[in-house]
Amino acid sequence: MKIYLPLLVLTILLGSGCSASPFAESPGSFTVPMKTIELEEHPERQPLCIRFSVEDGFSNWVEAYAAGEEDAIRYALGVKLPEEANPELIANIKTTLTEDAYVHFFCVLDEANDVYAWAADLTADSDSCRAMMHTQVEGSVTSALMESQTATTTCDELCAPKYQTEEKLVWQCDVQPTDTETKWSELHMLRSNGEARAFGCVEDVSGITPGCVR
Repeated sequence: MKIYLPLLVLTILLGSGCSASPFAESPGSFTVPMKTIELEEHPERQPLCIRFSVEDGFSNWVEAYAAGEEDAIRYALGVKLPEEANPELIANIKTTLTEDAYVHFFCVLDEANDVYAWAADLTADSDSCRAMMHTQVEGSVTSALMESQTATTTCDELCAPKYQTEEKLVWQCDVQPTDTETKWSELHMLRSNGEARAFGCVEDVSGITPGCVR
């Protein structure tokens, strides 16, 4: 049996821690579709995520949510966040925001135990595509630097939430299609504690790597 290594280098940094139409911009100037991925046959596998379609959308939503603005609260409730923002979560998010980070996705892994993840593409010039994956568990944030081993693909949305089960949220990363096959990496993140493992995947005429999903 062939074993495929991840195309993505995953470096854990210990720190302080769907297609859908965008809605009209709120006074906070954020545009966020409610859901990221349509899974019509398995709606229970729909990730609890917000996708941000403008570069400052995430930071504007965070500010608006913290301020109690109606539109921001509506999106929060859509992914099972509380109506009133948790000050600790807001503070932790703000510590991860940098000028070269474009946060595309914010996901709720376990609303009961306050486990969250947000993924940011790094827009600074680089020879490879890079992104930061931040997870908060019990008030502590852990960050992982994800870096593609090639620069042949677009760096936009290097990792995107694909589907979830009761146990994990699966991110699809660094998709590289060719005429004969498509390669990508999957990041399997446990919903209970945010722990993540990367797997290499390929789809060709013989099928898909066992355990991977396209």
